[in-house]
Amino acid sequence: MLKQLIQRLLDSRTTPSEASHSSYPDDGTITQFYPSATSVSSWTKVVDSTIAPSDGYVIVRGKATGESYVQITAGDNPPHMERSTFAKATLNQYPILNLPIAKGKTFKVFAENTAEITVGLIKSIGGGITTLFGGLCHA
Repeated sequence: MLKQLIQRLLDSRTTPSEASHSSYPDDGTITQFYPSATSVSSWTKVVDSTIAPSDGYVIVRGKATGESYVQITAGDNPPHMERSTFAKATLNQYPILNLPIAKGKTFKVFAENTAEITVGLIKSIGGGITTLFGGLCHA
């Protein structure tokens, strides 16, 4: 019995390539968020402290209406130690940002001189440990 359990663990271990594949975005699962404004001219928080419903990537897209700035921040513990990504664009360019985030973590989106703002979360493919424990429960 113990030998079978050890063999099952060895057979189900995650290789480095499988682990990296699990962190890829899943193109088919996108959660849409609705910003407070889809067009802004001054620095504005368009998404305020939203909780990620799953592991994945927050993605923001917009159209520059001048010298445009877009930022995603994630995390709030400790205060003022957020992870962030930032883009600058010129008139009629389409800045696109993404930032990895864990399920249950908060994120915010800021923009200036940007129209057609869309915000979404692309779910990660996942797998790994869940698959392992699922197999052990049935061993």
